[in-house]
Amino acid sequence: MFICAVFFGVVGWWNEQLQSDHGFVTALKHLVKANVLAMHAILKVRPDAIFIQSESSEYFHAENPRAIHSAEIMNAKRFLSLDLNYGRRVDSEMYEFLMDNGMTREEYHFFLKHNLKHHCIMGNDYYATNEHRVAENGTMQASGEVFGYDEITRQYYERYLLPVMHTETNVAQGPRGDEAVYWLWKEWANVLRLRNTGVPMLDSPGIRSPTRSIGTSRCAK
Repeated sequence: MFICAVFFGVVGWWNEQLQSDHGFVTALKHLVKANVLAMHAILKVRPDAIFIQSESSEYFHAENPRAIHSAEIMNAKRFLSLDLNYGRRVDSEMYEFLMDNGMTREEYHFFLKHNLKHHCIMGNDYYATNEHRVAENGTMQASGEVFGYDEITRQYYERYLLPVMHTETNVAQGPRGDEAVYWLWKEWANVLRLRNTGVPMLDSPGIRSPTRSIGTSRCAK
């Protein structure tokens, strides 16, 4: 949901091709509401359904001390999709940001009242492009892997306290020819490190038991 809202409303690559905070909030509130309504509809048919959000896990690094405020704002925005989806109250700065850019009080309270966190597993995606360097003026460039999946996932887990599944990852093939193999090993090592330090990491969503089915809730990419 976060990536879709960014691509629709911030960088202007998809659909409406907007480049504004208002465009981001408009896309985000509709994407998350659609996700919540879809979960409610499925639960009417399968009350035991469990949903896995395949959501991008991001981090924004300040390029220098003067960029700290810009990076902090972006690091707060990265949580908005899951905050709304899980009915978590946002902080005052993000509340003002949402209200200033098109979300109404009624729309905000919809997410607080209709959350289904207890039916969810936090699926998160991680690519080398998920970490960013932020300049003082708010512009960004790729930072490459600085923290990695382990540290960033820990931040999300400590915020939502939900079981976690590593739902997407990949790396482009390079000149050596074994870059994808190394990347997969590294991600697996990160998953094991998280599990061994107490983060509840889950395996394949394809496993089905007689009493419970697991579905994946995600936006098309």
